[in-house]
Amino acid sequence: MTKGHQIALWDDALRTLPTAFARSALFRVAGKGERKNLKGEIAASEGIRIKYRGEELRTDDEEVLMLVLHKLRGRDWKKPEDLVVETTRHEMLRELDRPSDGRYYAELTASLERMSTGGLVVSYRGTNGRRYGMTQTVIRKWAYAEDEKPEGKGRSDARIKIWLEPEVMQFFSDHSESERFSIVWQERASLGKPLAKWLHSHLHAIGFGIADHVVCRVDVLWRLSGSEASTLKSFKTILQRTLKEMQKAEVIGKSMFRQDMLCVTRPGTDAGFEWVSAAPSAGEPAFPVLDFGDAEDTDLGELEEAQA
Repeated sequence: MTKGHQIALWDDALRTLPTAFARSALFRVAGKGERKNLKGEIAASEGIRIKYRGEELRTDDEEVLMLVLHKLRGRDWKKPEDLVVETTRHEMLRELDRPSDGRYYAELTASLERMSTGGLVVSYRGTNGRRYGMTQTVIRKWAYAEDEKPEGKGRSDARIKIWLEPEVMQFFSDHSESERFSIVWQERASLGKPLAKWLHSHLHAIGFGIADHVVCRVDVLWRLSGSEASTLKSFKTILQRTLKEMQKAEVIGKSMFRQDMLCVTRPGTDAGFEWVSAAPSAGEPAFPVLDFGDAEDTDLGELEEAQA
């Protein structure tokens, strides 16, 4: 295998996704109602442009994509013939921690259909200075084969083949580590609400897995999540409930609001923190600084989500 072409071998307990996907409304937090047909540019962080055409994608689709990507670890992303997953619907549902019944079989099938037919255009400049771009579907294609059970007892569990394009897998090579993020799958599986799942991905995409805490603007979260909340005030109420769910599941530590800013700490971080006013430069807003007791103050003004 050519050096630099191998898809990274992350730990089996993790799931990984391109950072740009989680810093946008590509996988939305809409409720259980009928999915919209989208066409055009969707909300994304500064420097990222995403256009999508097709039935809207939600956080359940994101989890399916995470699983497919997980099954391709160690392959050669330059060889299209290597970028195929062979599995069954039952196995996928088990690995997604979902029930194996007719409803979830149908939802999994619908998810694969959405991601193999929706058109996607992504362009952005990565932290490594490289310019990334692709125009394609999220999943290249998928196919299945199933047999009738004897004596008319229904059908056997279908064998599924799922193909991905090399352009998606380029984010997972050795030289693209900064363009992807990882989450602990069991943390994700412990969350119920779509906003909790989206926020879990988004926080890690902006550094939550590395830093002790991250800061976001609430209106930016409202826009990027694709939330259907009618006002910022109602979104903040939903967000507060979501943070309590995430804290109860121990996937975050503490959360604290200051005006339109939100700080979230990692589990186990010193509980004694407070907002301290920063001294802004002339003409600049006062970005928050957090005091972690004996630790040095951490200026989070450099985080793009806090400045957007």
